[in-house]
Amino acid sequence: MLIEQTPRVAARPAKLWIPVAAYIALSVLLYPQYRYVIGSDGISYISVARHYLAGDWHDAVNLYWGPLYSWLLAIPLALGASGVTATRVVCFAAGLLALCAFARLIALFELSPFVSRLCLWIAAAMIFAFSLRDEPDLLIAAFLLLYFGWIFDARYSGRARAGLLCGLFGGLAFLTKSYGFVFFAGHFTLMNAVHSTRSPRRAVLRNFALGCAVFAALAAPWIAAISHKYGHPTIGTTGAFNLRLEGPQSPDYPQYQRLLDPPNPRALSFWEDPPLDSLPAWSPLSRAGLGYEARLAAANLKDLSVIWLESSILSIALLLAYALWGMSAPPKRVYWPLPVLTILTYPLGYLLITVVERYMWPATLLFVLAGGTVVEAALRSGRMSSAARKTLAAAFAISFLLLPARNAIGQYNDGRASYQLSREIHTRFPLHGNLAACGNWNDSLYLAYYLDLPFLGDTTAAEDLARHNADYYLAWNTCSSIPPSVAAREDITRGTLGALKIYLLK
Repeated sequence: MLIEQTPRVAARPAKLWIPVAAYIALSVLLYPQYRYVIGSDGISYISVARHYLAGDWHDAVNLYWGPLYSWLLAIPLALGASGVTATRVVCFAAGLLALCAFARLIALFELSPFVSRLCLWIAAAMIFAFSLRDEPDLLIAAFLLLYFGWIFDARYSGRARAGLLCGLFGGLAFLTKSYGFVFFAGHFTLMNAVHSTRSPRRAVLRNFALGCAVFAALAAPWIAAISHKYGHPTIGTTGAFNLRLEGPQSPDYPQYQRLLDPPNPRALSFWEDPPLDSLPAWSPLSRAGLGYEARLAAANLKDLSVIWLESSILSIALLLAYALWGMSAPPKRVYWPLPVLTILTYPLGYLLITVVERYMWPATLLFVLAGGTVVEAALRSGRMSSAARKTLAAAFAISFLLLPARNAIGQYNDGRASYQLSREIHTRFPLHGNLAACGNWNDSLYLAYYLDLPFLGDTTAAEDLARHNADYYLAWNTCSSIPPSVAAREDITRGTLGALKIYLLK
């Protein structure tokens, strides 16, 4: 039988080793196919980590990128790993942490052993696909899942350590990505307000104060460091930069439009610490800005609904069903409004600026638990045949597995071509100096990373090349227009690299 006719029990910790073992085995077996996955964000984190290793503390302190991911990358880098390998190691470890945190959350939801195992295997598959990326989004998801495991618990107010641990995991989330500050500040306040309606207010207030104190203790040193370096109070510029990027006068990413010098002598590109003044400012609170912001939020809300439905075509229906179930169900260890409010509030800050699928991973994993609760309620209703039960369980699982399968397939051998091209260039055409490009900004950055050369950006203006002291011009077959003065110079590849020509400018 799918659901044993026994009292509902939490998933036993001993069961966790099976999906963990599968996650580890799959990560090891498929490492050769994903070992070259790299992106522009990951390269910036690697570059910052190298500043820390070199003792270059001034340039390591960065307004745009949170520090914790770079701190963790510095460990495998110090042991001799390459930058790309370091991201694989840290993301793999973040996945293990996320899987363990998810297992603890399952126990709180008091699901039957069958549904608990089903949810855990779904989460393991999703987390494996998430771990193939090179950004810190899985790391912040792991910390937030750990935080949810304490703040969702009905026993939260009765244990002082719950408040302390909430502050700890919230602080670590902020040190991973600056969005963690905004989310934790609002969410922790909201969750405590809900707990105060069901638990002694004095105990809730105590935990709230303890959590805020621990969070402040973790966040304050970093806030002080970046505020001192940049001369004004700040928690980072990630949100402000992306708000400008999505603004009405934005020309798109500035590095796609013109050459921009790296922010320090050791930096690989402008993207290591992008300044706000590289994009036009605008105010969403002005008369014109309010209208634009409303349209932007509406467009982002549409994108968010697509992201949720792509994570599972059943996701929104399952969330509504979970809320309806919670209204009539007897009290549980997890009070149903807490996960619902979390799923609904987590994207709010992003809705004002931009929404991306990987930003939503904490909420996506909560959909699995909400959906698992609904599936179990349906299976226990006694109104379904054995075949219908099996069909429901299979449909639930498959609906959540399509997106990780698609992502894993899409990233299969991703980045390998860039690595191989960089080795060919290194062997046949040793380059020394600054790189500029026309077309394929990201591919150019990947080559610059592997060749360990500064990359200035994308341009078709000859005067831009001279002004920024470019030594080589990477002209891809997607280049719209090569400056005549550049086309007259030597292509050192003599056309042997197919889609890429490299012009020597000096």
